Amino acid sequence: MNSDPSDAVDPISPIPATPYMLFAGAGLFDVWVYRPGDVLGLTCCQAEDLLNRESMLTRRIDLIFTREEPRTVKDARLIGEVAADRLGPPGRSLWPTDHTSLAAGIRF
Repeated sequence: MNSDPSDAVDPISPIPATPYMLFAGAGLFDVWVYRPGDVLGLTCCQAEDLLNRESMLTRRIDLIFTREEPRTVKDARLIGEVAADRLGPPGRSLWPTDHTSLAAGIRF
């Protein structure tokens, strides 16, 4: 989606809404907001070359939406956001991707 829930509407866009607003306005449910706890769920973006030592995630732009409202969301988590997830030889290890992955156990 590449649209953060907190993104502002582009004033020159012919559509007065962000992609996130369009999905939510179509009746889809953002699974992350149903998970317990107060983790921000930041998913983007590591350095383009993936060599940054510390995680640089500052935006929540990778999302899971459902058509039905979740009754419960368990184990919603990010995958690839901590230094231990880096791949490759010591001293030259890379992040697996510039975005994290998301996973969630959802009950309807």
